[in-house]
Amino acid sequence: MFDELPLEKELTLLMLTTEVAKAYNNLDASIIADRLADDIVYESQQVLIPLRGKPGVVEYLEQKFRTISNTPEAQLFVELAFLDNLDDTMIPLSFARAGQPCLVMAQGRREHKLAVVLVHERDGKISRIDICTIAPHWSQARGTGEYPK
Repeated sequence: MFDELPLEKELTLLMLTTEVAKAYNNLDASIIADRLADDIVYESQQVLIPLRGKPGVVEYLEQKFRTISNTPEAQLFVELAFLDNLDDTMIPLSFARAGQPCLVMAQGRREHKLAVVLVHERDGKISRIDICTIAPHWSQARGTGEYPK
């Protein structure tokens, strides 16, 4: 996958990324709550200030998922993917590598892709979740066709 990481780290990152997909696809923050680092950072390229800390991130996800569950047309479709084709990026990406597991998020229907979700790992925990709507772009990820439940 990506040469910089030992196989064990790659597998841990893939597992944690899959768990984040399950949380989104089931609208259930409890799936990942125990896997979040205490000092996790949750950041979106559409929001100026990142969320910091496990309690705040869990509360945010619970509220977000509750809102989505009450709005059927806002259903999420989160596909397991791998970053690919990063050479076409005009912005240097120090936080993303070709072959890195990621998620492609769509809303409303599977074809309505909105974002790439990057998961970062430290000591076996999710240390950071980045919602990327600009770079890397979802078109730079190769989907697997798997929507983890």
